[in-house]
Amino acid sequence: MGGVDVFWRRVSGEGFVTPGSMAEVRALAPHFAEDGYQEAVEAGLLAGAEAFGEMVPALVKLAAPDHPASRLLWPSRWNDDLMTSMVEADDVREISDLLANSPLEEWAERCRVALAAEFYLPELSDEIVEIVARDAREVADLFAAAAAAGDAIFVRVVA
Repeated sequence: MGGVDVFWRRVSGEGFVTPGSMAEVRALAPHFAEDGYQEAVEAGLLAGAEAFGEMVPALVKLAAPDHPASRLLWPSRWNDDLMTSMVEADDVREISDLLANSPLEEWAERCRVALAAEFYLPELSDEIVEIVARDAREVADLFAAAAAAGDAIFVRVVA
């Protein structure tokens, strides 16, 4: 499966100016192979999900469909040219509350068949389930830190 990489980057909850060029996007939320990626991760500012990035928000929607925050992890408005979006600080707090109190690893296992169907796959291997669970935990940790600081989250998709 050729996948979609997704990057979630903490940014100021107030006064943040959305990048207007791909160079600005790369500087803010670098891809795995781009300069600054490892430093941003180590600083607790960035989480990336390689190849299965879209499965993290899909997992949350499938596992907690009735929770109001379950649909907020994947923003509804996008800059289609730059493949970016924002999750505002108020939504970050709601998402953080949901993710912090959720058994993400259990969800990944329980929702594996539904996730596979969502992405038109015959099944998800144990390895993919583990990757999605790990990515979801890293995203949850990033959202918790962002919520505590009053930050928003900038989302970048690389297809």
